[in-house]
Amino acid sequence: LTIALPTRNRSYYLEKNLEQLKREIKQIKANLVEIIVSDNCSADNTGSIVDSAIKTGAAISYVRNAEDIGWGRNFLQCFDLARGAYVLILGDDDFFVDGALKRLIEKLQNAEYGVVCLQTYGFDIDCKDEQPYNSSADRLYTNPGEFIRDVGAYVTLISACVINKNLVKDFRSGWQKYPNLPVLYLVLRAAIRSERNLYIREYMVGCKRNNSANYIFSDIFVDEMWSIIDKECSNVISPKWIKEFERKLLIGYYPLYFLQLRLGKNEQVSLNLEACDRRFSLSMTYRYWLRPILTLPRYLAIAHGLFVTALGRVWDGDFLRGFYYLKTKLVRLFR
Repeated sequence: LTIALPTRNRSYYLEKNLEQLKREIKQIKANLVEIIVSDNCSADNTGSIVDSAIKTGAAISYVRNAEDIGWGRNFLQCFDLARGAYVLILGDDDFFVDGALKRLIEKLQNAEYGVVCLQTYGFDIDCKDEQPYNSSADRLYTNPGEFIRDVGAYVTLISACVINKNLVKDFRSGWQKYPNLPVLYLVLRAAIRSERNLYIREYMVGCKRNNSANYIFSDIFVDEMWSIIDKECSNVISPKWIKEFERKLLIGYYPLYFLQLRLGKNEQVSLNLEACDRRFSLSMTYRYWLRPILTLPRYLAIAHGLFVTALGRVWDGDFLRGFYYLKTKLVRLFR
């Protein structure tokens, strides 16, 4: 397994990430995991953080770009440099939970998969303190459409997707068309080309909330995302699974992000509405579940958004994750 960390000017998170990876690697046999840090011309002390980790025994391949080559090309560079049969591009602010890497390696040694999806959770301050409890059974899939439907939005999250590199050796020819979601392109290709895909339905990675660059949500997660899905899945995956995947996102994924737009009085509401109307206009789920968040007067939209977000997360099996999120918020509020 290659774990590659693309990073730029976030040495605080990178240092903690490397410390956790060192602890995790101590639990497994030597030479099973490769660590790469691809530094996209950081202006902070990223280099010294990596040097310090190497001096304390971490086997890290460190690459520093002479200039900022952009997120997409840095992602490609990580994938290019990886020597492992499997590749996980891990966000510099996303951390393995205790024991997760050992469990993942055991899974990879027991069988061959196209994609192994890791269940993740969000945290604000302390990854370990905010980790939810769960013990759901893993699921093995022989139908790629069913796999994609079930993992849902995780197909767009780099830190959730372990990809069989041998199945996507031709990735250079297509990923440039999708600079913001190269992981989705790779996941779809690997999953479709494999007879087996695995969903580890136990929290394996904690992901820092609200720590991404500014962008218009619908540009990436409506227009670009569905362009990739249409191109890669047409004539390969049954329309039934794509329709169910769409419904899963409309009910359990999109509402929170559009609710956040209305809570913040965001000026991008109209842009997101136009993109969604283009894509989902024929969907009754969109029309009566999601669209009111973008079209109702603000306070009614927020009330509707709170209701459908909570209900959608329960329907999507995220009740425990939501419960721990609220619990953490309340504990900090009254501490």
